[in-house]
Amino acid sequence: MKSVPLAACAALLASCASAGLPDVRHPSKTGCESFPIGETVLWWQDAPLSSASFRFAVDPDTGQGPTTLVVLDSGKMVNLGNPDNSPIFLAAIGDAKRTCVVQMPLRDCPAASVAYERLKGASIPLGFGMEDPADIFVFHAPTYYLEFSDGQANHNQWRFYGMDHPLQRVIDESIESLESCIAPALAAYEGR
Repeated sequence: MKSVPLAACAALLASCASAGLPDVRHPSKTGCESFPIGETVLWWQDAPLSSASFRFAVDPDTGQGPTTLVVLDSGKMVNLGNPDNSPIFLAAIGDAKRTCVVQMPLRDCPAASVAYERLKGASIPLGFGMEDPADIFVFHAPTYYLEFSDGQANHNQWRFYGMDHPLQRVIDESIESLESCIAPALAAYEGR
């Protein structure tokens, strides 16, 4: 067995570290822009959530339509007595080239409080499917994303690609309940 010199390993790691993250943009204001919506779920560190907030998305299988992303941000900051930000609702509809966004105060989307409470009460079954593992991989299914920052600002992230996970229904129903608030972003994406 041939060993790799330590200096070569160090050089490789240094080159990876210096490359850094790409110039990532995230949906932050109403309108359409030319950037991929997927950057938000891949590089969440650049778009942190306030405490007690949610970001969730459904990315359909290839060719099955655009990704829908929703942010329910409480505006609560761990900020040692400084004022909190205003709570916001943000919805983005997009693909690998273009993203259309609607952002508004959370109170302007009444369905958001219902979706927020539903998500807040949800649990992630960590043992999903472990008693009867699948014999084959799922090749065509949507990907579900859920990020949340709990009441103590601990960031948590969940991603699921497959079928019949109980949290899929919670996310789907949350997005459905927010359709009237998401509609302006969808209309802009579809060019209506």
